[in-house]
Amino acid sequence: MSITINASAILNNLTANNSYAFSSTKRIVKYNSDADETRQSASSLKHKLRSLKDIDTSDGPTARTQNKIKSFVNTYNDLMSSASGITGSKKLTKYMDKMDSLFSEYEDSLKSLGITRTSTNKLKFDTTNFSDVTSTKLDAVFGEDEHFVSDSIKYAKAISSAAQQALNTPENVLGTTTISVSAGNTALAQSDQLLAAATKNLYLTDYASVQAQTLVTYLKNYTEQYNNTLQNHTSADLNSTENGYLNAMKNATQKVKNQLLPVGITVTDDGTLSFDETAVSSDNIENVKNLFGSSSSYGTIIKGYAEKLFSSLVQADSSDLNIDYYA
Repeated sequence: MSITINASAILNNLTANNSYAFSSTKRIVKYNSDADETRQSASSLKHKLRSLKDIDTSDGPTARTQNKIKSFVNTYNDLMSSASGITGSKKLTKYMDKMDSLFSEYEDSLKSLGITRTSTNKLKFDTTNFSDVTSTKLDAVFGEDEHFVSDSIKYAKAISSAAQQALNTPENVLGTTTISVSAGNTALAQSDQLLAAATKNLYLTDYASVQAQTLVTYLKNYTEQYNNTLQNHTSADLNSTENGYLNAMKNATQKVKNQLLPVGITVTDDGTLSFDETAVSSDNIENVKNLFGSSSSYGTIIKGYAEKLFSSLVQADSSDLNIDYYA
């Protein structure tokens, strides 16, 4: 089942009944794991490429540059593996071909850095002689005057979009139902959805190459959505289970309040969060990673409760309703 929202219907329902109406369509969908993996790999590749844009080629072959290239190569290979399993998407084929042409154009320049392509179009990065690579050779691929990185980012974005379309293509529509959710509960559902997305963004961050200012943006968004969720729950009509999810979020946050302090997040007396942007620096990126960057981290716990709360608020039966929390 997928949820679609009609703006005029929402406003009419809000005016007449003080409620929002969600029109939902139950579908049989063939889950395409290759499309899901391709979407994730393409999105991750964009982050790796943006990190490569920060390379100062005049510094020569530093260990940091080598690690960034290695991470880029591994993610590119993941994309090649998953994308090969998707058929019938003209958009995907178009931009995979564009990516292939771009790499062919830069084949010699990439080879001078130790990056070659195999017969299956995957990349191989030989670091044996990387320390001998010159700034000129790095500049020929990653320099400001070259279009390799910018075009790769553009194609990766289009590939991610095409994979999302392939993932969401239904096989058959069975019927429609209507779910009515009160205005107060809808406001909470919306902020709760954004909270789940904020934690996922921090989980997917490449902490080996992320800049402190980027983490400031991510953490600021997280604290805002967390606070919005706590604030909106006061106007919502919740059952004991839904209140339990909110209390579990607050309890999880209280348990790590001392670990949150070094990254600028303070848990106030009313349970909300305040964020000091100046506290985040390159010296405490590892602290942020420990809080949000693993499957067992504090951030993942918050994401799990946020998703459960959202499903309950829109009366979602998880057996036949698949919600995109991050749309």
